[in-house]
Amino acid sequence: MFVWTFAFVLSLGLRFWGLHHPEPFIIRPFIVWGLLFAPSALLLIYLTFIRFRKFGV
Repeated sequence: MFVWTFAFVLSLGLRFWGLHHPEPFIIRPFIVWGLLFAPSALLLIYLTFIRFRKFGV
């Protein structure tokens, strides 16, 4: 649910930003890599440090 909410808020933010700045948006590769790998990295951190410590693995 967190990922869907984050994606929705990001989409709304980019939409409103685009309305106020109509020039072409040049996306930086760092942003693309962040959007691509950040959700899986956050899930890995959650599973490794929080979830597995509760089970004592």
